[in-house]
Amino acid sequence: MKVTIKKLLLILAIAIPILAIAAHFVPLIRDQICVYKLGPESNPLRKKLKAPIIPEGWILASSNENSAHWIRKHGYIGHEGKTVVFFNCEIKKELDLYILKPANNSFRRIEISSTFSDIKSLNIMTFTYRKGDSLELISKQKADSLLITEGIKNDW
Repeated sequence: MKVTIKKLLLILAIAIPILAIAAHFVPLIRDQICVYKLGPESNPLRKKLKAPIIPEGWILASSNENSAHWIRKHGYIGHEGKTVVFFNCEIKKELDLYILKPANNSFRRIEISSTFSDIKSLNIMTFTYRKGDSLELISKQKADSLLITEGIKNDW
């Protein structure tokens, strides 16, 4: 079969746009695979590392190329949301929000920030208590105590 310059140029004219389109969509597809891979599917790893899980029945509220936000219905007292930050399909950080009952007309919540040195080890876990506009770093024991007092199940 004889390939002429015209045939070669025609093949390139067709192949280059197809490759350009594929190059655009492959990262998007990979990112969506990561979103689901690092969602509830990663709960066994979270349990092993004693990090909060994504409870059954939660939905993916939003995602982009480096993060995903999972939620339970709003207005719920307890574990309300989790943001998972990832790079190359490895969890780098997670932020969990636990809504507490209001006190003295002040909104209250506990925020748990988990930072991972790699996908298999939890490096740093910090606990923050918010009441209205005030913010306080607290210990894990204090976070446990607040959740128990509120009747909220510890899911880590």
